[in-house]
Amino acid sequence: MLFRLPALNSVNLTLFFGALFAIYLLFRKRQESNLPVVYYCVMIGYTSFLEGRLSPWIVVIGLIVALLLRFEFMNDTLTKIVKASQYSLLLFIIYECTSMLFQS
Repeated sequence: MLFRLPALNSVNLTLFFGALFAIYLLFRKRQESNLPVVYYCVMIGYTSFLEGRLSPWIVVIGLIVALLLRFEFMNDTLTKIVKASQYSLLLFIIYECTSMLFQS
């Protein structure tokens, strides 16, 4: 596994750190932040550019979940469930970005 840094890998690395920052914001209980929503909008453009590698449905579902958290109108239990799904979607995106970085 050789790590190379062409333009596509640098974009993957940026999206990797963006997902980590979105997880950090969720841990700090800042659901009203617009940054995860902006991150998912950028990811939608990225997945449409890179067809076939990352499922666009994962990113669209993540955007919907981020919007649900942004406009919080749910009780505590439902908020915890939505946050857990947001964590799992972000971790899946981190996994996919990491696998694209070390792909030969």
